[in-house]
Amino acid sequence: MKILLVTQDYYPVQGGIQSYCHEVAMSLCKQGVDLTMICPGEVQESDSKLPFKVIRVKIHSSFLFLKLLRLLTKHLKEHSYDHVLFGQWQNAIGFLWKKPKGPKYHTMVHGRELLHGVFGALTPWLCAKVYRKLDSVVPNSFPIAEMFKSTVPGFSNVNVIHPGVDAQRFTPQPKSKLKEELGLSDKKLLVSVTRLVARKNISLVMKALPLVLKEEPKAHIVVGGRGPELENLKALRIQLKLEDHISILGSIEEGRLVEHFALGDIFLLPSSQSSKDVEGFGIVFLEAGACEVPVIGANTGGIKDAIVHNQTGILLEELTKEELAKAIVSLLKDSSKATSFGKAARQRILAELTWESCGKNYMEKVFN
Repeated sequence: MKILLVTQDYYPVQGGIQSYCHEVAMSLCKQGVDLTMICPGEVQESDSKLPFKVIRVKIHSSFLFLKLLRLLTKHLKEHSYDHVLFGQWQNAIGFLWKKPKGPKYHTMVHGRELLHGVFGALTPWLCAKVYRKLDSVVPNSFPIAEMFKSTVPGFSNVNVIHPGVDAQRFTPQPKSKLKEELGLSDKKLLVSVTRLVARKNISLVMKALPLVLKEEPKAHIVVGGRGPELENLKALRIQLKLEDHISILGSIEEGRLVEHFALGDIFLLPSSQSSKDVEGFGIVFLEAGACEVPVIGANTGGIKDAIVHNQTGILLEELTKEELAKAIVSLLKDSSKATSFGKAARQRILAELTWESCGKNYMEKVFN
């Protein structure tokens, strides 16, 4: 089977969708698919080492669709594919005028692209027009599927496929070495590893800490990642007078990522939904869960598919510092519950949320 994957989000740019597209491509190759990817950017040395062909287009990622208006039609005339999978709907915008015959066409649905994009207020109307030109869509969670259905009423071929995690890479790790390295050997660690943008609500985690410290004086926050909120978070740490209780690490080396996910007594990411963005799933919750770390997230977007409430972690119904502190303390005070959540998370991942299972689901539900 020959498949073309077209995505504006791919390495070397880092992000959840970039990782998702890469892992889907890798898992499909392991299923025996002959895969080609079209993506933006300069040719990377690592491209030639991948099990699929990479065609790079020199343009900013948000405007890849402009180059594809002509390039994609030409490419599909010159090459035969059974299926074309788009990472984002806008890269199929040329199909509004002409859709090449032959392959079946599908697109992933992550959530954010239903709400906001370079087309501004026209985004919901325009994406609905494009989606109707395709054969199927693949939302990454059931809440995002519902969001899609409200945007494109009556579209029937909707196949929810959850992302996965590499459970052989993300495994339980000894915490003592890294805790000692960070000077936190005697602390109860609340870890967040993410892109530091406002909607991830790391500031809320920091504001909840004084309430937590009243119940658990050894609680300590560790934040990993970079983004536009980095300097604001550093300033907030000083404003709250919590310099001794919050470590902001910045970027984490890829080779040490698993150590940091496994470091925490709890993994925290209370992301919120806005009019322009939503957490489509939250792969980071799987990465922490695969390390047997209990997680706390907000009951927004697709996070409710990533966390099984009171089984693998806690879903917050209210995003307040009081509710967040209450959830944190409940796990820090009850180590047996925290341990059971972590073990349940890993068992669930091994059973149904690996990248291998994700690839098999694509083959069975989409490319059948």
